[in-house]
Amino acid sequence: MKNSPPEAIAAELENAKRGSRELLKEGRVFSYAILRQIMDDADPCSRLIEELRHRHLFVSGVPLSLPNANVVARPSSPSRTTQPSDTKTSGSDETEKSAAVSSDEMYQREAYVKSKNLTRQHMETMGLYKKHSLDYPLLRDFGNYLEKELYNENFKQEVENVSRYLYYVDSLAPSLEFVRNREKLREYLRRLSEAKLKKQTQLNYLKSLKRFLLYHTVNTNLRQDDQDLHAECKHFIEYIGSVQKSCSKLVSKEITQKRHNMLIEKNQITTTDCWALLKAAKKDFELVIGKLLKDRTLILDKSELTLVVYYLEAILILKHLQRPGVVEHMTVQEWIARTSSGTNTVIGVKEHKTGAQEVASFVLSEEEERWFHIFYTLVRQQLKNSKKRKRGQDENDIDGEENFFLSTSGKGIYNASNDLNRLHSRYGIKPVTSQMARRVFETATKDLTDSEKSLVADYLSHSTATAEKHYRIKQVDHLLRASQLLAKLAGDSSSQSAEEGSSHASHSAVCSAGAHQQSNERLIMSHPVTVDGQVPDLSVRKRVSTRCHRKLFERCVKTCMKLRLKHVHSYFSRRCPSKPPLKRRKRSSSSRHRSSSPLPFLPSWQQQPPALPGSRSSPQQQPQSSSSRRAAAIAAIGSCGRNR
Repeated sequence: MKNSPPEAIAAELENAKRGSRELLKEGRVFSYAILRQIMDDADPCSRLIEELRHRHLFVSGVPLSLPNANVVARPSSPSRTTQPSDTKTSGSDETEKSAAVSSDEMYQREAYVKSKNLTRQHMETMGLYKKHSLDYPLLRDFGNYLEKELYNENFKQEVENVSRYLYYVDSLAPSLEFVRNREKLREYLRRLSEAKLKKQTQLNYLKSLKRFLLYHTVNTNLRQDDQDLHAECKHFIEYIGSVQKSCSKLVSKEITQKRHNMLIEKNQITTTDCWALLKAAKKDFELVIGKLLKDRTLILDKSELTLVVYYLEAILILKHLQRPGVVEHMTVQEWIARTSSGTNTVIGVKEHKTGAQEVASFVLSEEEERWFHIFYTLVRQQLKNSKKRKRGQDENDIDGEENFFLSTSGKGIYNASNDLNRLHSRYGIKPVTSQMARRVFETATKDLTDSEKSLVADYLSHSTATAEKHYRIKQVDHLLRASQLLAKLAGDSSSQSAEEGSSHASHSAVCSAGAHQQSNERLIMSHPVTVDGQVPDLSVRKRVSTRCHRKLFERCVKTCMKLRLKHVHSYFSRRCPSKPPLKRRKRSSSSRHRSSSPLPFLPSWQQQPPALPGSRSSPQQQPQSSSSRRAAAIAAIGSCGRNR
């Protein structure tokens, strides 16, 4: 061919291009009608080799004489198995369309690409990735239900999860007969565990299988066609629910183990690490933007286009902490509808992970808004004019609205997380995912006030409870501070009795000494402590201080008790009274009081020295009858426990 004339070389090159296009378009997709024709042929092996060569594929080691092996298809019951659509009614166009939708060109690859992930290698080795074709009506109808009625964007993944289990139960054809064998599901889960598959992924498999059965029991005519099978499906759904409960507990253990690994990790990611990529790529990004500003008609090469797109995605994911779904679903209309607030710009995106609860929103600075504007007016137009875009225009538009971010193919970006990972690899920086960045920044808010935490959680489009449960993780410095606080509390309570320390530790933890002293002074000014007075009730103490009200009560009781003991000693100054008379007097005169005992002054009683001749006596020391003086003293002691 090297010595052939240029016309022959050009013709051969054109033939090679045409063959490559046909191979890419038809070489990996086989309609069921063609396969049936090959199997029904008198010499199916020769017919198959002919079909493969027609599709520009090569078959090596073909013997001179081929064996004649007619294969008769095994019949199956329509109530138990569902075969692919009839060739007479489907047609080639419908088959090709279905193949494009279900992506069965990836169906049961014999040569799996070796993955670095050990779990994937185990799954491939054990054959757990094998699945039925998604063209079977049993699976195809379920996929259409997820896509067109539930608007599930990742419906293919869910259908494939079901298809893998159906293949594990019966490799010949998918059916609903698996509901009659519960042990098979337990065996399948054990096999997944042996392959080191996470419990969360197993739980996702169970959710997909449960939704698959709910669809066929509720949205189809299975109940009229086969009542026994319908009843078995209902019972199997309940069985899946019980398996999910046990699996959920193991998922919680996995999450705890993951957080433990984060806690003991030596080189933990910081907020500075999250923005390292933005700093490293900013210089190259600004060079490309500068070239466009100098010459707006300049055509950028592919690497420059990807750099601009990836960097703007990184700004939203790493700096503004938005989920990848926000980047993937942001539309041109949402960019045009942006609002200005001073020098900043606010943009809202309605389609994202939690789009059913709230609108994702972020605030661009003046510089960032200028970059996004340059991308929209200059860079995006170049991406939109891509040749690949012309062949599948508006294929990835969202409800008729154009995606704001486009890939080099001119279509909406498929996976923003992969784009971010590629940009990290380009600059040799340790990858930081969206979830990692959100977790680091949410953890950094632990030292902020509750209102500030709420503001950050709102910016990240989730609630404060969600942030506390899934994002804010333990940090070593926080644990050290907690340990120091516990030691401090133990030291502060050493002067108190064991009973006081055990019952009032929580109150002393929230009320400092300075705050307590100030609150006590305010309370004494409004409610002075007297011998015959009462302790201020709870509402009064809470108006003075909501944190120290318990300590205020204790201090008032102690002060009141000291005054009353001194008062009682003035009446029993010559001899200590006996207990029985005091108890009888307490029951008769002050039974309404809550004090457990009216005798707290007996152990501390001391004989008072006699008054000097000619000295003035206090009002309490004026002559009274012994019974009236004792009754007044007992009543004063008994009333000190009220208003607790």
